[in-house]
Amino acid sequence: FYVTLPATQLEVTIQQSVNAGAKTSITVKARDTNGDIARSYPEKIRFTVGSGYPNGNGPEYRHGSPDSSYTSEEGWLPADYQFTLSDKGEKTFYTTAIDSEAVKLVMSGQRTIIVTDKDAGAGSITGSTTTIVNFGAPSKLRIVLPGQVRAPGMAYGLNLNNSPDGKYAGDEVALSVDACDAFWNT
Repeated sequence: FYVTLPATQLEVTIQQSVNAGAKTSITVKARDTNGDIARSYPEKIRFTVGSGYPNGNGPEYRHGSPDSSYTSEEGWLPADYQFTLSDKGEKTFYTTAIDSEAVKLVMSGQRTIIVTDKDAGAGSITGSTTTIVNFGAPSKLRIVLPGQVRAPGMAYGLNLNNSPDGKYAGDEVALSVDACDAFWNT
């Protein structure tokens, strides 16, 4: 075992930029008040991502969350992870391992990944990092009717909770056509 100060923060690192849909690795280090690695950190962490969608409703979900089936347009974050003493306060989640340890971001733009200590009171031990997710080459078209909301990284590229505005037969309809990558980014 190691005698260290308790962890007060989590340091999170990922590549500066990734391509939408490409699995990437991420590293989490538990640090004490002096900035040293807290080698005896034994807690459970959870990954979330600032998505722009309310209440963490995608487009990346925690691996192993209640609905663990993913469409090809959706991404994921590592499952909750319990640090062990053999981790010595740091853990890299690799892409070559099982999917539950990889990060697959699908919505383009600047993204913030947040890691929270689930065992700390009110999530008082956290860390975050940002990365740029690059969109891919256009590969499909999305038709957006008035009242519909674009939703990159979600199935069909639309927020299915929003219905098109009501129209009558013979009404003119202004629609938009987007050239999108495989994950509905424009």
